[in-house]
Amino acid sequence: MFEYLKMWRQTQDFTKSGNVFDTIYGMLTWLLVQIFSYSARFLDLFGLGLNKKWKPGEKLQILLMAYSGARNTGAEVRVAELIDQLNQILGEDNVDVNMTTLNLADAREYFKNQRVNLLEMSYIFFWDVFRFILNNHVVVLVEGS
Repeated sequence: MFEYLKMWRQTQDFTKSGNVFDTIYGMLTWLLVQIFSYSARFLDLFGLGLNKKWKPGEKLQILLMAYSGARNTGAEVRVAELIDQLNQILGEDNVDVNMTTLNLADAREYFKNQRVNLLEMSYIFFWDVFRFILNNHVVVLVEGS
């Protein structure tokens, strides 16, 4: 955070080149991420189990956060190859790969040969994303459009 402010001040004329609202928005976003992460850790102290922890012998649940189902073949093929590699490297019996999609029917067409659980989310997806993240051990941001 402080490095960003130092770099911002070292620009030639930071009053005209940088948008103050972008900086404020960045700082507020960083602050909210810190608040949410520390509050989840704090609530875990009371046994609420917000953070799902992996235990040996349990299947590792990987969530692929993608904006998929929009019929962009190049992006969908990259995600399909990532799913194949995850299943091959980690073992299909040791991992559950879950992926978000906006259009379940179109995504099924692209991913019919992959071992993946497709999770449909609404177009106003904040709460869906929050729920999906809490139910998985690992989150990977992948391409998809």
